[in-house]
Amino acid sequence: MYAAFVEPARRTSWEVPQFEDYRQVGIGVTEAQQWFAASIIPEDVLRFRKMHMTVEEALSWGLRADMVERFKALRFTKTEARKWALAPIWPDHAVIWRHAGYTPAEAAELVAAAADPADALVWMLMVESPEEAIDLKRQGCAPFPILDRVDPD
Repeated sequence: MYAAFVEPARRTSWEVPQFEDYRQVGIGVTEAQQWFAASIIPEDVLRFRKMHMTVEEALSWGLRADMVERFKALRFTKTEARKWALAPIWPDHAVIWRHAGYTPAEAAELVAAAADPADALVWMLMVESPEEAIDLKRQGCAPFPILDRVDPD
C-alpha cells in the first residue's frame, strides 16, 4: 500500500534545522520554524500554501499534501478523506468506490481480496448491495463470470 499520513521528519539531537529549503519555498524564518516544528517538508509546504492552508489546517488533515490536493479536487470532506486514506484507498479509486455505494471498510475488504477498483461499478450493476458483492467476492466470484474460466497459461 502507501503511506498516506505525514511522517515525522527524522532528526537526531545533534542536527541543526536547515531553513534554506524553506527559504526557497519563499517563506520567512518564523513561518519556516512553524512548518519545521510540524514536521512538514518544504515540498508539502509549497503545496499547502498554494491551497491557502495554515500549518494548523495542514496538520488537521493528517495527510500528505498530494493526497489533500487530490481529495479536495474530488470534493471529499476532510472527514471523508481521512476515512478513505485510512482504508487505505487512493483518492481516484475512492471516488469510484464511493459512487458505487461502498463504505471505506467495504472497499478495503474487496481490495484486500484483490478486486480491481473498477470492479465496484460492475458489482454495482450486478448486485443489490455492497454486502452481496463482498459475499460473492469471498466465494471467489469475479464480476465477469467468464474471467473465472480463463486459463492464464
